[in-house]
Amino acid sequence: MLKGSRKRTELPDLPAIPEKTVNKIKELIISTLKSKFSTLDKMGNVYLDEELKKIPLPTNMRSASSSLKPIVRGTRSPIGNQNAKVIRAFVHWFDENGNQDLDLSATLIGMGKSAVISWNGEKNKGYGCYSGDVRYRQGACAEYVDIVVDKALKDGFKYVIIDVRNYEGRSFSSVKECVGGYMEREFAEANMTFVPSTLANCTQLQNESSATIMSVIDLETREVIHLDIDQDGIPVASANFEEIMAAIKPYCEPPTFSVHHLLELHVETRGKIVDNEKDADVSLKFKDFSESYVETLKYIEA
Repeated sequence: MLKGSRKRTELPDLPAIPEKTVNKIKELIISTLKSKFSTLDKMGNVYLDEELKKIPLPTNMRSASSSLKPIVRGTRSPIGNQNAKVIRAFVHWFDENGNQDLDLSATLIGMGKSAVISWNGEKNKGYGCYSGDVRYRQGACAEYVDIVVDKALKDGFKYVIIDVRNYEGRSFSSVKECVGGYMEREFAEANMTFVPSTLANCTQLQNESSATIMSVIDLETREVIHLDIDQDGIPVASANFEEIMAAIKPYCEPPTFSVHHLLELHVETRGKIVDNEKDADVSLKFKDFSESYVETLKYIEA
């Protein structure tokens, strides 16, 4: 993703750099960082949370949408209630003039199989259901998709891609009070008058695009992978399936260099890692870094 952009940009193929050269460059970068960090104040005993490996280094945050918690793209956040039977992804907006039509869709992905729950796909399957298509309704509006986690896993699905599109082709910035997010539920149900009240995490959709991938749900690990990536193409739910898959693949894989890697370099030069948090002078925990990329910047800009 280019600096300042909200969508992935395909760059031209270039000749491969020899692996030996790549490794040498990596070693030089690591050595330079360690040399810089070694001049900083000592940290003492440090507890380093292994979950920090699930947070990529923050990049391009200037293009991220506002949210209740500013989360780095690609971060894996555990679903609050790990025993929740249903995960509900939703989009909410306020239609001032009765001329808006937003469409939410969930694309379930498994080994060699896929299924779509949306206005133009399946409406109600054993592994999930769609609220109903809300179109041109003046006032507060919302659509959602419920995913029954255990049933979807049993049917061979691993990921659920959540995307929202403005059917009229307008930008999300033209839609008042437009937000997307997810919550945990006990049962899947269709209800076209739903208005979200209890939110696990919510992101304002204020960008100039008419199509956005909000997140990917990893059903096996019960984690939400935060994306907030714009998509080009016809503003109809579930179009450009191959493009969507290409966009999410890098984020479903573990980050090459995570926040954990960065902090580990600090500790190696400034302190000592301890296994028991009670023995630590400093605790570096997933919650603190996942909810504020500013915490990571402190260690990048140190």
